[in-house]
Parts: sequence; C-alpha cells; structure tokens
Amino acid sequence: MLVNQAQWADGGEETLTHFATAWGRLSSDFMDDKARAEYNGLKHGFRARPSGGMIKVGREHEFGVAPPPDEMMLLGSSAHGSSAFVAEAIPPTASRTRAHHVFLRSENVLWSAEATVQKVQLLAMSMKNILSAAKIRNGVPGSTVQFHRFPEAEAYEMPWQRPTGVTHFSMNLGGPGEQVTQITSEQLLDHLREASGLGEDE
Repeated sequence: MLVNQAQWADGGEETLTHFATAWGRLSSDFMDDKARAEYNGLKHGFRARPSGGMIKVGREHEFGVAPPPDEMMLLGSSAHGSSAFVAEAIPPTASRTRAHHVFLRSENVLWSAEATVQKVQLLAMSMKNILSAAKIRNGVPGSTVQFHRFPEAEAYEMPWQRPTGVTHFSMNLGGPGEQVTQITSEQLLDHLREASGLGEDE
C-alpha cells in the first residue's frame, strides 16, 4: 500500500492485490533451496553451468534393459536450466556451515525462459513504483511521478502459468555414507597446526 499509492481510475484495489500476490510468489521462488544453490553457483565464480534436461520413466521388462522409447512417460522437460555442485554435510543432520566433512552433489534446475522474462518485467515495474513512492515521501509532487501496472489482470499470473513439470532433479548415486571417519574440532585443529607448522599457541 505504501508503494503503490497511485489511485488508478479503475481497479486500484485489485492492482494492489495483484502486486502483493506476485511479490509473495517471487519471494517463495527466491527462498527455495535449489534456487539459492543456483544463485550461489552463479555468484561465486560462475560455477553453475547452463543446461536443460528432461526426465522420462518407464517400467523395465528385463532388469537393466531400458524399455522401448514409446513406453517412456515424460515427467518434465525444459531447454533452459543450470547445473551446479552443492556441498552436503556429513552426516546429513549436521549443520552445513559447521560440518567438518562435506561432499559435493550435482543439482540440476529447470526453468522457463519466458516465465523468467515475465518475472523480470514484474520486478522492473515494481522497482519503478518503489522509486516513485520514495520520491513522493521525499517531497516530490505526486502529479510529477508515474506508477506502473499491467493493463490485464492475467499478466500477473503468467509467470507461474508456464510449468516445466519438473523444476529440479539430482542424479547422484548417494553420498559416502558410513565410509567417512568422523573427527572432532580439536582433532581438526591439530591437523591444521601440524600441516601449517604452527605451534599450539599460534
């Protein structure tokens, strides 16, 4: 309400509701663990690789022999996406930021290019409205600034009307499990001191 202060001649309350719903959905998208892993992979040295993908399933008639292509069922696909490594704690119950042992798991994310463009349009429109609201709060006459909205109500829904079926998948064959010898924090520090040549007080 504080941002979209413009009183449109028609549909003002509906516009506020559309923007609020869109922001709720966008925040859920960006708080998703897979989306955050993809973002971190891009942010830290472009470690995410562009990739699309698809998942098909089918019942084997013979163990280890793939069924015929016409018996495979498509679960989801997209020509757009990314693949990145994600650090997993060992054991899985440990905090990833405090774990002494981790292994890398490949994570694939699928997304729609059209939906991404539409979300960027929504974000750009909202950012312009935020700027206009900030100007008004700082004394700029409201008659000199503009607020933006889509003329069609359906436009606010379109980014979430293009599902890929499968949004993410991981084809790893499991982690190291019980094969890792657990060490304590003190043992880890001892190893680091020994490797660095530093004494206990350094």
